[in-house]
Amino acid sequence: DMNNSPAIGDSVMITGEVYESYGMTEIKNLDSFTTIDIGVSVPAPVVITTNEAANEEKYEGVLVKVVDAECITAQNQFGEWTVNDGSGVLNCHDNGAFDFTESVGTHYDIIGLIMYGYGEYSLNYRIPSDIIESTGIGVINGEEIRIYPNPASEMLYIDTPFEFDRVSITDISGKVVLEQTTNNTVSGINISSLAAGSYFIKIEKQNESAFIKFIVE
Repeated sequence: DMNNSPAIGDSVMITGEVYESYGMTEIKNLDSFTTIDIGVSVPAPVVITTNEAANEEKYEGVLVKVVDAECITAQNQFGEWTVNDGSGVLNCHDNGAFDFTESVGTHYDIIGLIMYGYGEYSLNYRIPSDIIESTGIGVINGEEIRIYPNPASEMLYIDTPFEFDRVSITDISGKVVLEQTTNNTVSGINISSLAAGSYFIKIEKQNESAFIKFIVE
């Protein structure tokens, strides 16, 4: 549609013709477009591993986020490039909405919709803010969260300017391996029982959460 420009968070009502194209359901040739509300709260993306995104049907059509995923191959002539957070390779797709040039070896946090086509799932980003270089720093309500040391072997510390409610650690497959509640602004977690490898720590404060990837040596 080249005539209407809804913003993210707008609630709209449209009528038109339904088409299926390259595995995507589309509404074309609009008869009407009405904005019902603006500034509606948009659900946060589901944070998953690149392996889950590439292989699990339940995420098809879901807005997801992969964290600290390394660019493995650069974009081909079809606008496809791959990333891997250590769990498996995921295909990302440039849908032409904006120009982005990825760099092999760079780590990214990427938000997008999972779509299925040509026998595989892909992550389709939407807007420039969907792709940022991974910093290893989490953010909740504009406040930065840092963990140290990284890599770690015995203790992992969380440094935040606010009190948080819960901390959990998942392995690269998404299984929760450690979990605890706390209200400290700086909290130490004993990770000596964890096998060497890549993990994600999830810090929660009320209805907000942040994920940071770390390595256990």
